[in-house]
Amino acid sequence: ADISGVPIFDVNSSGVSYFDGNVGIGTTSPSDYNSYGDNLVVADSAHAGISIASGTTSLGTLMFADGTGGTAGYRGRVQYDHNTDSMNFHTAAAESMRIDSGGDVLIGNPSVDHGYKLQIEGNNILLNTEGSIQSKSIYARYSSNFTIQCDSEMRFNTGGSPTQKMVIQAGGNVGIGATGPTQKLQLGVN
Repeated sequence: ADISGVPIFDVNSSGVSYFDGNVGIGTTSPSDYNSYGDNLVVADSAHAGISIASGTTSLGTLMFADGTGGTAGYRGRVQYDHNTDSMNFHTAAAESMRIDSGGDVLIGNPSVDHGYKLQIEGNNILLNTEGSIQSKSIYARYSSNFTIQCDSEMRFNTGGSPTQKMVIQAGGNVGIGATGPTQKLQLGVN
């Protein structure tokens, strides 16, 4: 097909198709969408989606390339592995995160699973929040809760409604069973 003698869609003798310009499925105006994502636009007035169907032991992959040779053809990718039922995320041509079939999230070295719901491997982990003490906490739950709260001091709390059991103050004093230690190590007595 062409407009004014300029081909906009071509299929060569090998069956390779080429579109010249943006492609819209469900829209006649794909160029109206954000320029970072208007090359292919799938639109609908209700739910819309794209399916990548692959075999039961195969991979379904969305690749991000900045060239065609070596790793340039797959610098980034989102990949579903039907064999293991895991979703894999690659950056710089290597897997950097995996969500396994049990919902565990593995970050940093996703090929080694230690059996945790969230596993982060690396030299430093930063949890950075602003606001109330509540937003500067790490919470976990097993049979009872525990929290670690950090602000001007680090507090370790346990129990169903977590209460402080240990504190490390900014000056280095440690209190176990004591909320306001005045010595390097102060133990509270029940």
